[in-house]
Amino acid sequence: MSVAGAHDGGIGMGDEDRTALSLTPQPVRVAVVGDVHLGAPLRQLDLAGSAARLREVAYAAAERLIATVSTARPDAVLLTGDLFDRGDGSDTALALAQRMVDEWCVGERPVVAIGGNHDAESDLPGRLRLPRSAHWFAAEQPSTLELPALGLAVHGVSVRERDDVRRVFEAYPEPVAGAFNIAMLHSSLDLAFSKRVCLPVGLDELRGDERYDAWALGHVHRRLVLHEKPLIAYPGGAHAQSENGSGARGFAMFEIGADRSARVTEVDVALEVPAPRWGR
Repeated sequence: MSVAGAHDGGIGMGDEDRTALSLTPQPVRVAVVGDVHLGAPLRQLDLAGSAARLREVAYAAAERLIATVSTARPDAVLLTGDLFDRGDGSDTALALAQRMVDEWCVGERPVVAIGGNHDAESDLPGRLRLPRSAHWFAAEQPSTLELPALGLAVHGVSVRERDDVRRVFEAYPEPVAGAFNIAMLHSSLDLAFSKRVCLPVGLDELRGDERYDAWALGHVHRRLVLHEKPLIAYPGGAHAQSENGSGARGFAMFEIGADRSARVTEVDVALEVPAPRWGR
């Protein structure tokens, strides 16, 4: 089932089946992966060779991301937008994305994605074949996916176009009773961390929101934990792509307790290339 066709692989429950959910007795571990930008060349690295060589290194970084998430064995994976890069519409990028979702969905593990502004400019999301346990949120309006086996409810919407200035915050659905409610949003917030407007919302609005237990964000490539309750976090980019993107990279692991507590662990993904040397 492709993203363009139905946006999901059949997991979750319909409104007619909706009942109050509850968290499992054991902690639930959710890997939050943001801004992979498959195929975007690592231009900030001082490497000998062509742009193709830099893109090759980027693909290798994505390969290590796939392996590291799989080794961590999370209960679910959230992709917070810009899986693809607008600059690379190649079959190689598509094949790598396909292997990513296929591998992460092994054992019917839920993989839940929203599209970012780069995804909105690419035709690759529409060519991705989603496994049964995967779901890609549509761009029309925010909606809800329930994961009863994990006691989770995930809410999200995809970016619709390159410059999507819609204010969708208030349109997000009501929380699911008894579940740990996570909202996904690919957003520039109030431009404090990004110069490009994308589904804007004020940080104070998120901090004061009583509907959800956590906000898993994308669009900003730095790792940021902006609030603890509700948990508001950017996992950062999977790898640095510019001088402003220096520092460790990887993904975030949300660990959710039966008492509705949540903590974040940053998981690094080794790049295994010469260290970046920034230059002007």
